[in-house]
Amino acid sequence: MAADNEPKEAQQGGFWSKVQWLSSHIVRLVGLTIIRIFYRIRPVNLENLPKEGGVMLLPNHISWGDAFFLTAACPRRVRFVMEGAFMANPVIRAFCSLFNTVPISAGKPREALRIAAEAIKEGNVVCIFPEGQLSRIGTLQELKRGCEIIARLSGCPSVPVWSDGPWGSIFSFERNRFFTKWPRRIPYNMRFAFGEALTPKEISLDVIRERMLDASAATLRDRMDRARWPKDRLRDWANGYQIGQINALPRRTPFAVLTDDPVVSSLGGLDGFAALFRSKASTEENLDHWLGGDKLREHLKSLSSPSQPKQFYDFGDQAASSFDRSGWLHLPCLAIDGIIISMSAPQPPKAHPSSPEQRGRKIGSRGLLLPGFSFREDGEGRTTVIGPAAGPDGIALPAGSRIDEHGFVFLGGDERP
Repeated sequence: MAADNEPKEAQQGGFWSKVQWLSSHIVRLVGLTIIRIFYRIRPVNLENLPKEGGVMLLPNHISWGDAFFLTAACPRRVRFVMEGAFMANPVIRAFCSLFNTVPISAGKPREALRIAAEAIKEGNVVCIFPEGQLSRIGTLQELKRGCEIIARLSGCPSVPVWSDGPWGSIFSFERNRFFTKWPRRIPYNMRFAFGEALTPKEISLDVIRERMLDASAATLRDRMDRARWPKDRLRDWANGYQIGQINALPRRTPFAVLTDDPVVSSLGGLDGFAALFRSKASTEENLDHWLGGDKLREHLKSLSSPSQPKQFYDFGDQAASSFDRSGWLHLPCLAIDGIIISMSAPQPPKAHPSSPEQRGRKIGSRGLLLPGFSFREDGEGRTTVIGPAAGPDGIALPAGSRIDEHGFVFLGGDERP
């Protein structure tokens, strides 16, 4: 009798096919054991993953370790799609063959889409990162249309996935670099939420993004339900956790505020951020990161230009208006009812000369929607931000607001550039 979960190739193949399957099974078992020593990986809403048959997983891409982390979170064996050029290295080729990786050629896009679809049709769980790149900001990047085409070619369901926690690991771009940093805690907690499965007929990039963000909100809800956060400050701490998931205010680094700035005192998420990530507000004026509203804006105008570049996270009513002061990087943000919705971020440096550009801010926007939020548009110019930190009814944005394909929030009533 064939072993449980033994793929068809091993069942129907000869002796060496079975040896290859057994080798991959052993390597997978040993590898996952090692991963679980350093990481606490928790699946969320696992009932959304079909128990059998072909399915495509569509997760966000935060770190170089995402494939290993997702493998640990998923009860079914996952095949990953990889550019065939990487397999020129014999070590990588041997490793990929053990895990039955799906090789494709980026130079032959139509063939690549067909190969991925065929692998799903065969009954495999195939993972494709729909952003096509690693996020160096922490937020969801623009989705590529290839996943939509593969879903239709395969005729199988697709499950959006959100990975919460890889940002901050040594494999992510937190601290503006991959790998070359020490881990800040062991074991490291992660969550992978499986969204509602999409049929080929209902799939589109907008729907995929919506379901991925819904899964993002699900991971935050799970954290809130299980974390030892103060119950009377649960939303503030959840909002503080969200702030720490993007490449904006750095972790373990104090940021400057004015003592009597009413905007700062209204943002409870800053207290949660300080407690979770050891990054406290300070009144020292020699710091590189400043946060506040219109009062801080006027104060900074009275200061001489700094010798080193500094950052101004602007939550004021005038945040959409430019702040043209030499030496200051203006970063518009948005908070409503004391909950921080979106933040602009400095442009992340390239990890490699060939790395694609990623934007941390966009003219006219109030920054990027924080992970842990999703949103709904009613078709009449009204947008509501939803998620556990937004409360049971969500947070309505002013009429005419919108959130673009990169996640930038444009507030209704702001002057457009």
